[in-house]
Amino acid sequence: MVYIELLDGFKIQGKIALFLQTLYGLRRFLLFWQRLFIEAFTTLGLQSVSDEPYIIINDWLIVFFFVDDIIYAYRVIDEPRVDDFRTKLM
Repeated sequence: MVYIELLDGFKIQGKIALFLQTLYGLRRFLLFWQRLFIEAFTTLGLQSVSDEPYIIINDWLIVFFFVDDIIYAYRVIDEPRVDDFRTKLM
């Protein structure tokens, strides 16, 4: 069973939601996740690589992802920018 907190606008005090089927069990989950993930990172200024749908980049950050595994690659001098970027994701 997978329980989640309701989204803003749908929250009811003391209530949570129960997924009847997890997203991982859905056939189109990977495509859904990819689109959602790329859209979120695009709004934060990154661009997807045309030949590699699971890589998103900008001038100082490379993000690799597959399903729910995410890897950031950056130079040490860009660490303050990455820390700021992470706070935007939260």
